[in-house]
Amino acid sequence: MLDRDKFKQLPPEIISNILSYIPNCKLDPLLVIDILVPYILPIFSQKVRLAAFIRTCDHECYSIPPCFASFESLATFIKRFNTYPREIEIEIDVQSLPRTSSHWYDNYIDILNHAEKLHFRRYYNNYTEIDIPGEFSDKVGDLSLSINTKDQLPGVLENIPRNISALNITIVKFREYRLLEFKNLKALRIPECNAEAMKYFPDTLETFHALDVYSDGKEFPLDKLTNIKHIDMFVQGSMSNVSTFLNSRKQLVSLRIGNNLIESIEELNLPLQLRELSIFFSPVLINYFDLKKLKRLRKLSIHESQFPYGLFNIKENPHINAFFPKLTYFTYTRLIGVSNFLCFRFPRLSPEPGYYTIVMDDRVVFPDSLRSLDVAGNFTFENNWKCPEYLRTLILKCVKFPEDGFNVTLPDNLNTLHLESTNLVNLDDLEFPVSLRSLLLICNNDLNSISNTNLNDLPQLETISIVGNPERFDKDNLPNKPAIQHKY
Repeated sequence: MLDRDKFKQLPPEIISNILSYIPNCKLDPLLVIDILVPYILPIFSQKVRLAAFIRTCDHECYSIPPCFASFESLATFIKRFNTYPREIEIEIDVQSLPRTSSHWYDNYIDILNHAEKLHFRRYYNNYTEIDIPGEFSDKVGDLSLSINTKDQLPGVLENIPRNISALNITIVKFREYRLLEFKNLKALRIPECNAEAMKYFPDTLETFHALDVYSDGKEFPLDKLTNIKHIDMFVQGSMSNVSTFLNSRKQLVSLRIGNNLIESIEELNLPLQLRELSIFFSPVLINYFDLKKLKRLRKLSIHESQFPYGLFNIKENPHINAFFPKLTYFTYTRLIGVSNFLCFRFPRLSPEPGYYTIVMDDRVVFPDSLRSLDVAGNFTFENNWKCPEYLRTLILKCVKFPEDGFNVTLPDNLNTLHLESTNLVNLDDLEFPVSLRSLLLICNNDLNSISNTNLNDLPQLETISIVGNPERFDKDNLPNKPAIQHKY
């Protein structure tokens, strides 16, 4: 139970620090505690979400704004605390709202008047469908549109307020956009475009996402998108002009890129300031060594591409800590080619012909800076593989252990252990780290028991999630304390 009297005795900076560890989706119940209200209300006054289904406790809970299920519940909050949000993300369909007049917004004029930005995240076929009053058009920030044909696009763009900050267009197949008039546009998400179409994007753009960018016979404009910080694109065709474009983006800190032809990271000529890099669907990429020059890299994700053996091979890269001084997160996923779906989440190991096994042994070493390791695919863990010493999160999906069971020595500071779709039969006699807070066991079809462990003695354990495992799984030996959330 929360001791309110002790809270009152704490310095303000300590209270703020404590609240920073609480996800935004959990803050609303704390508003009944008077001492906490002045610390929580500023979060609600910045930005809130309106969504029919309130998502809770996912990995974004600390960054996404607090959520309300309706305008009515938001109005109740405003009346109670006399606090208006400056920005509102509207994910509900405004046309389906109950109304007492011809316009949906008539009942919420007070809320809209106080808002500085309105973000319409639900997909509409046309801006006019939103039926927003003309005097509020300057407040529209983010806009999502679902357009069926390219013939409709010019007319739809003509009706959009020119001051919007983010535009998300889906479905339509269109490669030549004209967006120079949108002088405040910072984020653009589209299905596809030609490389040369980027010259018609405003220089204010900071985030660009396209499912496909066609490069053959098209030049990436080197004098455009000079302020771009985040790029997410799959390049269809030659990468010849991509490297010059990427390397000259001096503000670029996050890149997600895929290509069927690239064989070496060196072909990308990546800018040295990159902090986050994700490689996806690049099946012939085998040479990752050029990544060693990215001294500021914090997050590295590789999906449906070959495993970077040489990069994390202690014999080929003995100075791995010097090359990756800041690498904190590494994610690798390769599920294409894995068949035999034995659970609803992921397939358990049954590789198709030609699908190679990734062996984790003493040759595979990650840098000491690593705090989160998340791998999914046809991995086999040998007894001599060593887990990174300072790891906080370990997520293993679709991996295979030897017949003698779980063989990974867990680091002392591990907070989260997630085992999914493995061949484990039991976790008996396992010594869990004393710092463990969350244990997730999902769809391990042969898992029978966890007995003779120290789970009952872990002071920081908060969550045990056991989902999709056999009905014969023995839960009797699991700790049953009020402070621990159980999910079966």
